[in-house]
This record gives sequence, C-alpha cells and structure tokens, in this order.
Amino acid sequence: MVEAKHMPTDAIDSVSSLGKVARDLATQVRGREAEVVGRYGGALGTDETKRYLRTRSKAVERVVSLGAVLDHSDNCLYYGALSPGCELCRRGSWDCVYVTHACTRSCFFCAQSRTSATPLPNVGGEHFTAPAGLVAHERRRGNDGCALSGGDPLCRPDDSLAMIEAMRSSFGPSFRIWLYTNGDLLTPDLLTRLKDAGLDELRFNIAGKGYDVKALELARDIIDRIAVEIPMIPEDEERLRRMLPVFKDVGVDHINLHELVYTPDNVEQLSERGYLCMTGASPMDRYVENRPVLGSELTALRLLEHNIRSGIRLPINICTYCYKVNVQIPALRRRDSRLVVRPHERVGYDGMCETLLVKGPPPLLTKVESFLLGRGVARDALRRQRDRLYVHPRHARDVKELEGLPGVESGLLRTQPTQGPERNDVELRL
Repeated sequence: MVEAKHMPTDAIDSVSSLGKVARDLATQVRGREAEVVGRYGGALGTDETKRYLRTRSKAVERVVSLGAVLDHSDNCLYYGALSPGCELCRRGSWDCVYVTHACTRSCFFCAQSRTSATPLPNVGGEHFTAPAGLVAHERRRGNDGCALSGGDPLCRPDDSLAMIEAMRSSFGPSFRIWLYTNGDLLTPDLLTRLKDAGLDELRFNIAGKGYDVKALELARDIIDRIAVEIPMIPEDEERLRRMLPVFKDVGVDHINLHELVYTPDNVEQLSERGYLCMTGASPMDRYVENRPVLGSELTALRLLEHNIRSGIRLPINICTYCYKVNVQIPALRRRDSRLVVRPHERVGYDGMCETLLVKGPPPLLTKVESFLLGRGVARDALRRQRDRLYVHPRHARDVKELEGLPGVESGLLRTQPTQGPERNDVELRL
C-alpha cells in the first residue's frame, strides 16, 4: 500500500472542518488496500490512522475534563442526560420497527436502502402484517421500549399510529415509544394523534433539510420529549455551532450526533464528496462491515466541546460506529441469545452463541461421541448432525484431547442468535 503524504497532527486538530482535510488527503492517496478499492472513497494509511487516533484521544480527554462521561469500555461518550430510549439501547432492551422504505427526502448520507425487497413493516428481521404481531414480538423479547423508523414512518401515518396504540395499550405507561422523522409530514392534527396514541418522543433528522427547525417548533408544545438526531457531517461544523443556541431556544431535550459511516447504500454519494474512510491500524480493525468517515467523530467532539465551553450545555450524545459494534449490537445479541441458546451452547461475551464443533466422517464421530460420553459429558451437552458433533464449550479440555486424530478437526463455532434449525450451519469462526 502506498501511504498518503503526512499532514501534521496539529493541522488536523486546528482546522474548523475536517471536510477539507478529508478532500485534501483523498487527492494524495494513491494506493489502497484491496478490500477498499472500488467500494469506498479512499482509506487512511496506517500512519495516518494512528495520528488521527492520537488526535481523537486528546479531544476526548478535553471534553471529559469538562464534564462529559466516557463509559462502556470507552465506547460511549455523552454530556448531560441521555434520553430514555438511548438508555434502553445500551441495555439491549428495545427494538426498531422499520415501517416503510418511503421517505420525502433523498439524503446523501442515508444508510437505508430505498429499493430493498425486505417486506415491511419488519422488526428484528421478522415481518408482521398487523400490530398484534409487533406486540407479540416485543413481549417475547421482554423489551422495555420500541422505536419506529424507515424511511420515514409518517409516510404511513395510520399504520404507525396503530402500532403505537397497540404497544401502549399492551405494555402500559412505562414502555418507551419513540419515532424517527424528518418532520416534513407533521401537522398539528397528526402530532395530537401521535400524542394521544401514546408516543413519548420524536427524534428529528433535519440534516437533509438545511437544519430547518419549523417541525421542532410545531412539536414542542405537543410531544413530551423532542430530540435532534443527525449524522455529524464534517463540513457542517460551523453551521451546527450556530444552530446550538437555536436548538436550545426551541426547547430540544437531547441531541444525538451519529458518526457518518460508509455503507453499501450510500457509498456512491459519500465517495462523490471525497470522504475518506478509516482502516489499517488497531483499534480501527474492529470496523469490519462498514467504514466510519474520517473527521465525523472528531468534528462531533469539537462541537461538544464548544457546547460546554460556550455555556449552551445541551445534552449531547455522540453515537459512534464503534459504539454500535461494541455495545449496541452485542447488547441486542445477548437479549436474543437468552431466547434461543441451546443446551450445547453458551452465550459469548458479545452475545454470540458459541459451541465447539467437531467435524469428521460419521463412523468416526460416533466413536468420538462415545468417548466424550464416557468422559462424563452430559448427553444434552452434545448434539449430533451428520458429519458434525457439537459440544458445549465447558468441555474444551476433553475436545482438545482429540487433536491429532486422523480425519477429525475441531474449533469454536460462533453463530448469530437467530431462531430456526439452520443457525448452526453458519460458521463464523472455525
């Protein structure tokens, strides 16, 4: 890989917007890792990533010294109170219902597909045709809250209202219900109906409409809690600094700043804007599926610092892709694993279902099975399936004794906690 030319760390730290830095670096980078070529707008080289992480570390130290909270193994950073929905997210006690693919906008940063064949409404990969199906899903998982998203769920207002009413009547006043929207379709009548149906909170993504606050002003006196939830677009930093007092005057309760991320559905739009993604150096190798945009998180950190130092002090939560990978998704997996884990499996640290897999010719596996039973392994700690034998990980020492046996291989199998007999056929690590 040909490294990008070096830019001094203090130059990165001092500019008001990393959008320009990202574009400048993009013109310097020539060679890229094979996994990034053709998909993303460009990737930082190893040295650039290390320098960026040092700069980020200093920015985090500054906001923490000013009262921001850094927890969950340094994956969560926020100032002031978190919204109740964000608290549920950290615990994995919520779901997001995708009501529709439709939306009134075509935002360049949108991570959702407009052409997906996935039938909607859908929650947790489960399609339902009536609100009762959603209620059953939430009750089965023991959730304490649910969000409605899309697209924009207000493109299907009657369906959204029916879902809210069904959840509120089924789970009572303590169940948290919030809805994501850009606000284009809100009217006083619709807001009143949403409130009467049982909606607790509206979250507005207004980044695609010039940060227009008219819809927030309309909702403020009707909905109990309103939040601004937007991607942190690097070149919008100065504009958002000017918007913070406006948000405060409107009465915004929370601001959630999402790290801008390359996904298969927005890669072309983000590439056209010259954004760089990050790769190549630990700990950035934990960004496996999607790629964070260079500058988005650091811009959010600077905005948070300005929010505190200027005395505005709105509650701000920085929701990074790192948080989603290391906190949000594992928390949801741990919830789901409790429902589907089998006697020969355990729940891993990140919520994955784990078992030991022994593979070999069926006659040989029959002997292996007898050997393990003879060692005191309980019958329900084993599962036989053709040329595979699954063993609970607590018997790793017994399985280790099979090493070197001709025709037999073994390893740790980690699978997503989904329902159905096909789950153990997906080998994520052997």
